[in-house]
Amino acid sequence: NEETQAFAYPNPFDGTVNVYYYAEVDEVVDLALYSLTGALIKQYTATVRKSNPYKFSFSELSNCPPSMYILKITNSREERIVKMLKK
Repeated sequence: NEETQAFAYPNPFDGTVNVYYYAEVDEVVDLALYSLTGALIKQYTATVRKSNPYKFSFSELSNCPPSMYILKITNSREERIVKMLKK
């Protein structure tokens, strides 16, 4: 059973937030960071190697207002949502 894991740290955060992504297979993932209103803040693609945690850092949020932010991580098999709260 192939399963991915993703989590944000620190969460809640007040500056840069890091998202750690673990994959069971080598894969290409698409990341899209959104505000609660649906505005796209950042989007990019990354290659993740199995069994090696991949760290995505989002310093763009340090200039954004306190709110909930949504990161959508998509690979060929599934979509993961990570919620991040800026205090």
